Amino acid sequence: MAGPKKKQHYVPQFYLNEFADAHHQLYVFDKFERRSYRTQVGNIANERYFYDFPQDDNSDSDGISDADVQITFKYKGDIPNAQVIEDTFSALEGDYSTAFRDIQQTIGDRKPLSLKQKYILSHFIAVQYRRTPEHRRLLTEASEKFITKLWEKTHKDHPIRVKFNQKYASLAQALDMFDPFANTQLIQVLMSHIWIIGLNESDTPLYTSDQPVVKMSRRDLQGFGSLGIQITLPFTAKNVLLLCDRREFLPIVLAGYEDSYLPLDSEDVKHYNSLQVLDSYRQIYCPIGDFLFAAELCAEHPAVCTPKQSRIEVS
Repeated sequence: MAGPKKKQHYVPQFYLNEFADAHHQLYVFDKFERRSYRTQVGNIANERYFYDFPQDDNSDSDGISDADVQITFKYKGDIPNAQVIEDTFSALEGDYSTAFRDIQQTIGDRKPLSLKQKYILSHFIAVQYRRTPEHRRLLTEASEKFITKLWEKTHKDHPIRVKFNQKYASLAQALDMFDPFANTQLIQVLMSHIWIIGLNESDTPLYTSDQPVVKMSRRDLQGFGSLGIQITLPFTAKNVLLLCDRREFLPIVLAGYEDSYLPLDSEDVKHYNSLQVLDSYRQIYCPIGDFLFAAELCAEHPAVCTPKQSRIEVS
């Protein structure tokens, strides 16, 4: 009988292998350490017991005893399988892997993605965006800042220190990832966007990262359905999925690019690579070891190269 899975990936290995060589090796740029190296796919985008649930409900403060308010997620009784999320992803990724191979064949044939393929990709994006360390930190930071802001509105003269009990972070993240109502709504939003495949025609490979689904907008709104939003997911070093808000990107539809293929030059590739560098948590991945562009971006934006970066403001 197999033991517990210690090394738990938050970006699937089948996906990362699209950026690796025949020996399942690729290059990594570490934003925190500002260095690059080559390694096996199995060694990256994972943490020990990342998704495991705590098996007791009698936690102490776990090192945050000086907090005035501690945020925890309680549940009744024991969870029979602490690794239920890891087991769920193991099953899901088998289906995803098969679907991605089919999608790559469709791209190779320059055919439009089918409705079924769009649905599978929408489900993948909905879950993948919320399963990473970056999103876990966003959730905990938002909880801390929201409660702090509520307190400040009525107790301005008595500030408090609010901290999220990280022992329960995996549970909070699981509730967010597998909320059926939220997932259904998010999939519907993604399906409603303009779908385009960007084809990298330059010699510069596309990056991916430990947060491969990236949202960007010329506006301040960053929701998946916000006006002007564009969502990107690199498939390989040579192609990238682009989902564009239909209201703002109507000219793309009129130009005939919806459900079609858009050639990308070196400047386009630099743009999409910059999104991966700036929105990743810590690591960027590439088939080759040239990370000069990533290093330059990190030098220009040092705030995104630390785990202590601020991710959200509550007003």
